[in-house]
Amino acid sequence: DHVFANCMTYIADGVAGEQFENHKKYLDIHLVISNTEKMAVSTPQDASSKTEFDVENDFELFNSKKYQIVELNETNLLVTFEEDLHQPKVRVNDQTVKKLVIKVLN
Repeated sequence: DHVFANCMTYIADGVAGEQFENHKKYLDIHLVISNTEKMAVSTPQDASSKTEFDVENDFELFNSKKYQIVELNETNLLVTFEEDLHQPKVRVNDQTVKKLVIKVLN
């Protein structure tokens, strides 16, 4: 598939800097439909690999202590490319977040 989407509902309860991910096959478009979510974003130069790259599931996990926080809500979006390590689900409040992640073949 060249493009597909995952719709998710959850309570964002993560702590920034805990675990970052990246993808090589697909880029992500993160679009919050309701509520607010923070995402931590880092670079491979500022991180250390936590796992081997999982080719089948298109992700690798990283640790990083250097990152920036992006706040997503219904008025903006975030596009993450292979070089963008990202940690979704960083806590803002205790309300349910509804989010669409569109995956586009890189």
